[in-house]
Amino acid sequence: MQVYYSPTQTNRVLVSKMKDMPKFRNVIFLPLAEDQIERVGQLSRIEGRAAFLWGDGESHHESHFFTRDRAKLKINLDHHTDCEDVRFISYFNHMTASRNSGMEIVVPSMGDLSSDLPHYTFLCRAMGIGARFGPNEVAITLDLDVIPHFPVLPKWMFTHGLDIEQPAVLIHFLGERIGRLDLGGTVEWMPDFTFNPNVGLSIDPADLILFFGSHSDRTSIDPGVLSRVGSVVLKAYILTLEAFFDLPVSIVEPHAYF
Repeated sequence: MQVYYSPTQTNRVLVSKMKDMPKFRNVIFLPLAEDQIERVGQLSRIEGRAAFLWGDGESHHESHFFTRDRAKLKINLDHHTDCEDVRFISYFNHMTASRNSGMEIVVPSMGDLSSDLPHYTFLCRAMGIGARFGPNEVAITLDLDVIPHFPVLPKWMFTHGLDIEQPAVLIHFLGERIGRLDLGGTVEWMPDFTFNPNVGLSIDPADLILFFGSHSDRTSIDPGVLSRVGSVVLKAYILTLEAFFDLPVSIVEPHAYF
């Protein structure tokens, strides 16, 4: 069980905490290169079933190189389709690149994106299409901007989307069909924090305002705010990786949320 990660400040903090958890004792966390060009080359050479943690939303296209030629279907859990039509691969068209490389793709519809309701119909559609495929034939990419009030780049912060548990529901449902999983979107500069397992599974918008209001001087973020925001972020990563590696679920019972 291998998790590769882009060595952002946030990913380093999250990985340092997950590595110390007994549930991840058999998971190997492997840092990739600092240089994006070198990192993309590394991603294209990874073999076998694996997960990848990328940085903020502007690096989402690294997912393409991690999944290219490794799956027949790619599902984008995102608040954007990422299907713009331009010549070079970037965060706003990497799903077009995946489709052009021969993959079938599932992306949110305009109806999903404009709805004030959670993306239940999108999840159902992804489940139905994914169920047609065999072992290791599906790739899932999760952009955490799909979760409301999450510490992503402010230009992509939304007030509606998926609950934090729901990506794990889809991953559990598809199970061994998924050969590649990647996730990211969280801001890259999050300082270290004290993990509080007792926080809930959503972030208070007031905490998010304080979190971003202090980020220019990161030492001034209130430790309580940082702990609450960071703990929810960590739980999102834990839930997703637990589901992918079929580890015991300690935070939530996924079947109760769909």
